[in-house]
Amino acid sequence: MKKAIVIILSLVLALSMFAACTKSGGDPSPSENAPAENTTAADVPAWKTIGEALAAEKDESSEQSAIYAKVFVYVFEKDGTYWRLTAELSDEESAALSALDILDEDYAEKEKALITPLAVTKCESLNELKLSDEDLAALVGKTGKELLDDGWNTGMGYNLDSMEFYWEHGPFAYTVTFEKQEDLENTDDFDETAAVAELKVASVKFDGLGNTCTDISEYFDDEEQDAAIDYLVLVNKQNKLPDDWEETVDLAEGTNSLDETYLVERKALAQFELLRADLLKDGIDIELDSTYRSVKRQQEIWDEFEAEKGLEYAQTYVAVPGYSEHHTGLAIDVCLIKDGVVISDNDDMIAEKEIFAEIHKRLADYGFILRYLEGKEDVTGYGYEPWHFRYIDSPEIAHEIMDGGLTLEEYLGAVPDTTE
Repeated sequence: MKKAIVIILSLVLALSMFAACTKSGGDPSPSENAPAENTTAADVPAWKTIGEALAAEKDESSEQSAIYAKVFVYVFEKDGTYWRLTAELSDEESAALSALDILDEDYAEKEKALITPLAVTKCESLNELKLSDEDLAALVGKTGKELLDDGWNTGMGYNLDSMEFYWEHGPFAYTVTFEKQEDLENTDDFDETAAVAELKVASVKFDGLGNTCTDISEYFDDEEQDAAIDYLVLVNKQNKLPDDWEETVDLAEGTNSLDETYLVERKALAQFELLRADLLKDGIDIELDSTYRSVKRQQEIWDEFEAEKGLEYAQTYVAVPGYSEHHTGLAIDVCLIKDGVVISDNDDMIAEKEIFAEIHKRLADYGFILRYLEGKEDVTGYGYEPWHFRYIDSPEIAHEIMDGGLTLEEYLGAVPDTTE
């Protein structure tokens, strides 16, 4: 049966925030806090801190936010204008926000307390990046390939019954309807890019904010960021997570097709999404299942198992807090989706030898390695886990490790004399 797949935009916050700000392309409705009419994009926003903007009335259904290493970003719609507000972070502010645990039931409250005093450093209207009705009308008759060549992005979902594809252009999302094709079916090997490459556009409709609306590349110095991260950091039963790691790693939020949200190091998440898209072309569907866990959360898991199963059980099956590779944000566990069924049980995944063999062949191309190899338990300290991948950033090094059948310990010359 044909299915509709819609990937819902993830919202990092469910808070009431931000109002209109410096005029830089839109025309927000007047308010007692609105900037003077002669303000320009170069002027300081009317609100000096995020806290001064928290009480603004706006459309809370159209908002997204993100916390990067250097800035806090919030995008929202008010009276037809889409605004992007940024607040640059000091090292202390960045460390405090990074230390928060998204699984903490008081996460929203704690985060709000931290962002309230942040100084607003930039406010911009995104409306100039929104395609006009005339722009959308001009797309009718073009092919899917032409749109993709013009910078459109796929991956947000589709509905084959109506031939509607949910694509992005710039910071916004649109519904692109193609000419009717009765023979298209949502099978395991369905490739939406190939399916619509030669089809012509029937209509395009504006939807709202897209997944990339918080992207602010001008704030990122990739060389500086990469230099701050040791992508070959070794965390295992003998090597503890570096003390300052969780204060410096740049985590990004990812949402899988099951509407579950995870935190992963920024580059690792981007490369995983490319790996997943590559595998989907051949009908292999993997999804995030377990990613970043803070040391605090690992301690909670340890305490729960020890209380329920006893100390010996916890020592056997749970990583000691501070010694789990999941603390790095560079480790991901995946599950399989096969014939519409999620396969996440360890034994069931180990039984899918052919599928995982194909997955493992492609890991290194995207900077990942298989972390816990079969037959290397005495080196890694863990049993075979075909689902546990580790991002090391360099495809060249990843190939050297994978092609040589090495563990990370062996590559780094850090094989333990004994294991616990």
